[in-house]
Amino acid sequence: MRAKNDIAARPAVTMRRFGRAGVALFAILILCAWLAGCEKDPPKPDDGDHPTAQANSKDPHWVYPPASPPARVAVVFIHGLFGDTDGTWTDQKSGHSFFEYVKAAPGIGEQVDIFAFGFTSKMAGGGSLDIREASNKLYDHLRFHGLMQYDTIVFVAHSMGGLVAMRTVIGNPELSDKTPLMVLYATPQEGSQIAQIGKLLIPNNALGQMTPADANDYLKQLSDDWVRLKARGRAPFVECAYETKATFKTMIVPWSSATRFCDAVAPGIGDADHLSIVKPDRPQHDAVIRFVVSMQEHVLPRLQATSWETPNFTDEDRHWVYSLGKVTDRNPAVLKNASKVRQRYEIAGIADSSLLILPALEPGKPRELPPGQSETLQFVVLGDLRPEYRFDLKLSSLPARTVLVRIPNLPAAQAERDAQQALFAQKIRDFIAAPEQVERFKRLPEAQTQAAIAGFAKSTLAQRLPGLNEGGQWLLASDALARINFLDSAAAAMGEAKTRLPAAIKQPSVEQLDQAIRLRSNERADNERADNERADRVSTSLPRPIDERDAPTLETQKRQTVPRNARQQAVYLDLAEQAQKIDTLKREGLVLEGDVLNARGDRSAAAAAYRDAGAIRPSPIVTRKLEAVSVDRDR
Repeated sequence: MRAKNDIAARPAVTMRRFGRAGVALFAILILCAWLAGCEKDPPKPDDGDHPTAQANSKDPHWVYPPASPPARVAVVFIHGLFGDTDGTWTDQKSGHSFFEYVKAAPGIGEQVDIFAFGFTSKMAGGGSLDIREASNKLYDHLRFHGLMQYDTIVFVAHSMGGLVAMRTVIGNPELSDKTPLMVLYATPQEGSQIAQIGKLLIPNNALGQMTPADANDYLKQLSDDWVRLKARGRAPFVECAYETKATFKTMIVPWSSATRFCDAVAPGIGDADHLSIVKPDRPQHDAVIRFVVSMQEHVLPRLQATSWETPNFTDEDRHWVYSLGKVTDRNPAVLKNASKVRQRYEIAGIADSSLLILPALEPGKPRELPPGQSETLQFVVLGDLRPEYRFDLKLSSLPARTVLVRIPNLPAAQAERDAQQALFAQKIRDFIAAPEQVERFKRLPEAQTQAAIAGFAKSTLAQRLPGLNEGGQWLLASDALARINFLDSAAAAMGEAKTRLPAAIKQPSVEQLDQAIRLRSNERADNERADNERADRVSTSLPRPIDERDAPTLETQKRQTVPRNARQQAVYLDLAEQAQKIDTLKREGLVLEGDVLNARGDRSAAAAAYRDAGAIRPSPIVTRKLEAVSVDRDR
């Protein structure tokens, strides 16, 4: 406290001794050193009241530009108030720069491309940028120079440059996703008494933003925004370093202000004042070591395969292979972030239209895992079984790997699914045949009947697969109902899935299932039905009606519904007969009966069932089924 009071008292003493001009010269001498690439020689006054100072004249630029292919990490250097794009980071005696030592650091240099950002900041005249304006300029240049194409961006900032970096990350979520680390050297995170002096003497808005935080609304807001970002797990890890030597007998940014937002113990940089702290003169300089150690701990793990544990995948050539044990179960695959930093993963390029992957991730939106935590992927097959499915898995900044999901024994898997589907059909049959349900369905509007069956199907699957999330349960219910030709109920279940798991709707397997249900049921969307559904408050999401011209061929839309096993076929036929006893389910029962009879080879009886179903409500698919059995019968 005494040191701060001494600094605060110093302006008054100086004012009495030297007058206004002397105070201005003294303050500007100190301010010139603050974040600057200026010389330590005192500035010479011009004809007016303000001394001359050369403004930063160098545009932002690549110091070590990307090759082909680019490095894995972009490191962005940001100078501070009155600083210089290159000079801030260059030792004038040796002629070497911070950039050079980073590029030469073993294990680091080959992993990074280096960009130097600069902004206009003058002691005299207009045109200087404050923190907000410099932040906006920084984001523009990150996009203009292609830095946003990198998976990993690291900011290295001096003094006010650290506040610019923080504001930029706060304001741009896509940037915070890419930024695991920020290294701040002598950044006035709680402001500085020197800025309090400077703002009275020099017309520069940035000075007012760096006065002590207790009376500085800008820094208070910045602090609040950063705390919120950190609470959401979106803030990068902040490493700091502070000056240990006074500049012109004044500690520009004291320890308390330089360490406010640090996530680790901040080292002092030996024999460094505010100006020399980022002008290393050798590879072993404390500032360089601070950066290298921070990169090793918080960035390099994102580039190493060993930072992830994938116990359920096996390596095969250039692929990972997952063996799908039970096609009727949720098949788990663990991803563990084994590093000490937060990392992201992304599911991309799902090449197959039958594989559902949960948790459902929207394309281009990675999911984050904190250090040491795991996530369990679940693989579920919607649609017909195939020997192999594939998708791309991107772990942090590692190259994407293709994952092959294989069914080791396809005939056995098909038999297992047929058995489970027959068991499901039996449960639906028992549900709709219960006397209380028969009476209930007589009173309910059609939409509520379908919703009730969809809800029962979902609860049945929830009991069998308790670890599956609710949205996944609704999707499986939709798929299972479609297999027994309860298409309106399947559509109701799909509507619930869309509400609870909207990201999954973009997966090919769900898109195909949704389209198949709509095409096969030819859902009606006339005003009467819409009015009934609104009145009944049924939570369904019905898409537009499908025109017959949109319907693909029967072969491309065929989904296997009837098992080959005669005993299981009998269960399906029993369900079909029971459904026909309920007016709102009669059409679905007739279609299912036609499918069973067709599977048994009784083409004439199948054709009669399809004709009766079409008479209740025509649809392109029923018409095509009728045409197919008629052609087969005539041969």
